[in-house]
Amino acid sequence: MEAIFISFAFAIRTISLICQKKQGVFRKIVESLFSFIYFVIAGAVSDILEFLPISIILFLIGWSIIH
Repeated sequence: MEAIFISFAFAIRTISLICQKKQGVFRKIVESLFSFIYFVIAGAVSDILEFLPISIILFLIGWSIIH
């Protein structure tokens, strides 16, 4: 259950970083939606399928792409 909370925290932080970029509104919406879905799925992999190492790798990949 903790991974879902972590994934929401990652998603919120990512969306705030995306919104700070200078780009079009449509692109911000698409990137924010994609990142939210990505991080929620990464958290669900850990909670539902119980593959914690894969979830950690997905979090690190997603976080490195944003930064």
